[in-house]
Amino acid sequence: MADSVSYSWFAVFNNPKEHGYDGTPQQICEKLRDEWINNNPSRSGAWAYCISEKGLHHVHMVLEDEHAMRFTCVKKSYAKGMHFQPTKGTKKQADDYINKRGVFEEKGETVEYICYHGEIRGRQGQRRDLESMYERLLNGDTPKDILRDTPTAYLRKDVLKSMFFDIRSNNTPIIRPMKVIWHVGRSGSGKSYERIKLAEKIGEDNIYYLTAFNSGAFDEYNAQKVLWLEDYRGEFKMQELLRLLDVYKAEIPARFTNVKALWTEVHITSVLTPREIYPNATRADEDRIDQLLRRITQMCYHYKDNYGGYGKAYFPSNVLRNDMEEQIAVLKQWTSFDEYEDIIYD
Repeated sequence: MADSVSYSWFAVFNNPKEHGYDGTPQQICEKLRDEWINNNPSRSGAWAYCISEKGLHHVHMVLEDEHAMRFTCVKKSYAKGMHFQPTKGTKKQADDYINKRGVFEEKGETVEYICYHGEIRGRQGQRRDLESMYERLLNGDTPKDILRDTPTAYLRKDVLKSMFFDIRSNNTPIIRPMKVIWHVGRSGSGKSYERIKLAEKIGEDNIYYLTAFNSGAFDEYNAQKVLWLEDYRGEFKMQELLRLLDVYKAEIPARFTNVKALWTEVHITSVLTPREIYPNATRADEDRIDQLLRRITQMCYHYKDNYGGYGKAYFPSNVLRNDMEEQIAVLKQWTSFDEYEDIIYD
């Protein structure tokens, strides 16, 4: 079973004496009840000690909590060895399950003892589902995590995403640290490979990778900490790009639900420098291009050396292409890729 989450579980515990639960049916049920409640006022449940037609001793249970419970947590912490699944029925169906009535009646099975604590409610419907999703988001899950193991959540995808960004935004300072690297170099110089190296280091799920820069560019953004713009050639207006690189939290347009920019690191790969991408700003509005350059932490120039290896060197953001290429030409004369990793020019 996937690591699903529920407020209510149906469970069966076969051969309880083999798992250390000795005594009469009443004593066994009450011990299981006390272990489940454990002075927790938010918990409730029902326990029925039964004997099947073939003589199998077992306990049927409905286990509930006002707070959502994760499958793995319940499995590890309570009555190890039991089989259980999320409750899918109503309050009446949960009660019928315990009392072996209706569709839950089994031929030849006898109910030896039943005990309750609190009120069992069964599956509570859409409101409880939203509460469950909200609690999972508070505990660090993402909408992607919830959609992966709860297909019905797709019906509430927009609400789920809004809740998620509200939570993450509240936990993000208004001004956040921002690192921006502009990777520049000719085609085939190793710029794109930097993303693979970064994914190996921090995990692919932590990088939001963009190759198309249309109106739906941020539809699938899931609060990744790294934004990667691949082969960028000025598709965004400068004002839009400045907003993406700003240290202040900002709302970013998306087609269905707007998202909050929560990344703290941005990588941009391009065959062009910022001045080459926005030549009009360079000529007509020097202040705007200066704003952009101030938001770029470093320029990273990628190249192939004279031995066929791949190299890179870091420069200040306001450096001109000619200056970078002159420095790289000197490097190629006296070094090979194996002799350096990163070279930094202040």
